[in-house]
Amino acid sequence: MRKPTVVIAMLLSFCVSSFVIAEPYADKVQVTSSTSPMSQMMIKGANIPDRALVEIPAYPGARIFQTREAGEMTMNDEVYKTLAYIKLLSTDPVEKIVAWYKEQLGTYTYEDVFGVSWVFWKGEGEFNGLDMRQRTTIQNVGVSETIAAMEYDKDMKGVKSVIEVTYE
Repeated sequence: MRKPTVVIAMLLSFCVSSFVIAEPYADKVQVTSSTSPMSQMMIKGANIPDRALVEIPAYPGARIFQTREAGEMTMNDEVYKTLAYIKLLSTDPVEKIVAWYKEQLGTYTYEDVFGVSWVFWKGEGEFNGLDMRQRTTIQNVGVSETIAAMEYDKDMKGVKSVIEVTYE
């Protein structure tokens, strides 16, 4: 009678340890009647990563608008690997978000890019926030104000800022 009890206990232990519930990185932006068809496609197609897989924390209350898996990109006939990417929207102003990331990412280097956005990157040395190759291959966070042309206000009421996280 002892053998079945031991076997059942082992199976239960395995099942409990195997079913760890992943915590989502952040919630998605809610699709509403005012969300454009293009935005609906991006929001619905966004794959929410597990919080434990992303070293860079999500800004509290920010919502996922778009994601991109790691892959490859060709630029000027050169193929290079790209990191995964998450675009979040926030109702908080850039200054508040930047202050929070300065506290959270103490080991990251950061700078104001032409007074219109901030970029935080892993490592030291120069980082050109406008260089697409660097933005897609070096772990970084970009924070900027929304611009009227992007019409994010139709996607999330009261949105003020865009946060772009590129991660390993």
